[in-house]
Amino acid sequence: MLFYLKCQSSLTLMQLLNSILLLPPVLSSQLVLWLSCLVVPLLSFTLMGNPLNRHVAQTAQGKNQTTFVKQVTSKLINTWPT
Repeated sequence: MLFYLKCQSSLTLMQLLNSILLLPPVLSSQLVLWLSCLVVPLLSFTLMGNPLNRHVAQTAQGKNQTTFVKQVTSKLINTWPT
């Protein structure tokens, strides 16, 4: 539900700033309707069905570090003069 609120508020804020600053619209009215009525609700309801895992940020960071270390070591081994 938080994703839905943030997406809708960002669309609203973007349109409001365009109106206040007298700028041309960033998104057409059809695109705003498409995003706010179809795309954002479908994405948010899909995300609501997923189980919550509070350790995602911790595991992803370690995974990225190990792949980074593997990449660096492979680059060093490949470029090491023989």
